[in-house]
Amino acid sequence: MIWGYHWLQGSIYDGLMGQSLRQQKAVYDVMGDRYHATELYRTDRPFMPMFAEVSPRFTEKYPGLANAFDNLHMLHDNVNDILASDGIPETEKEKQILLAVWAVSAAGVGSGS
Repeated sequence: MIWGYHWLQGSIYDGLMGQSLRQQKAVYDVMGDRYHATELYRTDRPFMPMFAEVSPRFTEKYPGLANAFDNLHMLHDNVNDILASDGIPETEKEKQILLAVWAVSAAGVGSGS
């Protein structure tokens, strides 16, 4: 379900870019229908939908924003997994969440530690 939402959030940008308000409303209808009929229920994705895959025009125009969306999606997926895990003691969850935040932050990227 979460990855279906990632698909929707990413793909909608290409559909809305450069469109009039009337055209955007039509895009919302089409994308909403596809999301509810297909993407919401896809369980065969090997990995989270990435912005470059589902919104290539947006990614080309705003690569930094696309990367930020991917990082935030990955972060909240990791935090959800940590919170839902029975394999991580409650006393350890805050530490694991802070590690996940660090991993996608500028301090964690490329630091090698």
